[in-house]
Amino acid sequence: MNIYLSHFSALCAYEKGQLPASFRMTEKSPLPANHVPRLSAAEAAFLHERFSLPYPIQAAAPTKRCRRRSIFLDPHILPSQALRDQFYKAAKGLYIASPQLALLQIAGLVSPLSLVLLMSQATSRFAMRPESTQGFVDRNPLCGLDDLINLEGSSANVRGAKAYRRALSRVQEGCRSPAELKFALRLTLPKTEFNGFGFPKPLINARIDLSSTKNSLYGKREVDFLWPEAKLVVQYDSEDYHAHSLDSDARRDNEVIEAGYQVIRATAGQTADPDSMNALAALIASFVYQNRRSSITEQIRQDILHPTEKEQSKRDSLKEQLDLHFSTDFFHVPAVVRQQEKEASRKASNQRRRNAYQARQAKERPEAFSEGLPEELSEGLLEESF
Repeated sequence: MNIYLSHFSALCAYEKGQLPASFRMTEKSPLPANHVPRLSAAEAAFLHERFSLPYPIQAAAPTKRCRRRSIFLDPHILPSQALRDQFYKAAKGLYIASPQLALLQIAGLVSPLSLVLLMSQATSRFAMRPESTQGFVDRNPLCGLDDLINLEGSSANVRGAKAYRRALSRVQEGCRSPAELKFALRLTLPKTEFNGFGFPKPLINARIDLSSTKNSLYGKREVDFLWPEAKLVVQYDSEDYHAHSLDSDARRDNEVIEAGYQVIRATAGQTADPDSMNALAALIASFVYQNRRSSITEQIRQDILHPTEKEQSKRDSLKEQLDLHFSTDFFHVPAVVRQQEKEASRKASNQRRRNAYQARQAKERPEAFSEGLPEELSEGLLEESF
């Protein structure tokens, strides 16, 4: 066996934690220019059992001439030498793409939300393990946000490169639990595309300097979410990670408040209830946007507190999609289901383009567009206009 795992197969091997204990991403093993991936039925079965890889197993090939498909193997071409250098030796005859390369390769195969989730998981400090008590375990991040950004320069002519670049600005790095990640994404994902609240990205699990306070026993204190410019801290108490006592929580909060920060506490119960979540988001908005004119800040708060029925339905839909991602085994979802998810996302994106185009043209030429968007306007023309 001489195989270079890529795409979903590589990412699955990382996320499932089935790689050998001796594996380290230290010395690269580039994909040879004449490598022809081959996999027998017995070797495919071994990889399926040992590393929990779904069929067909995805691997890298340097050129079309070297690509050999089978019912067990799905080879993909890497167009540039910079990407072929992104492999590491996992075992004898088995090589694996770096996490950032695997994410780039699947960027065009999943929906934008799934891509943001997978990129955020790769940079987080937990891994999903359904067999564990909490459903996840602690681990070091597979890669950092800087690693994802550095690969962007080598992504030209790669399918999904545009989706990869767009997702980079939405990645939430450093979360310690699925609940923290879901909460962070609901707060920060853009309203127009993902139906989030659209807040600026906070620092997650950052450390605050408490050396100036009198009563602190620590030089620094880690907080869950930090907006430095607004001097705002949000502590998220999820049932699956935090196990602090009330006394301990109060002492921590007092130390942070003494250092000059506002502290808001959020719980899993609040985020599960739509009205409570809206009230929490409105409270956060009053601090995050405090430097804007008071009328604008108040308008933002009112929009969050009193959404239309359609807007609330979209917010609930985002929560359901996030919950579904962590309640199912994403890597063993059939490819046809992932394609349906991506197609639905594409149609929604095209509809937003139509609406924006219609609004813009109606403003520029109201007399010509008084009856709405012409039916003969194709999706291709819409995409070119943006």
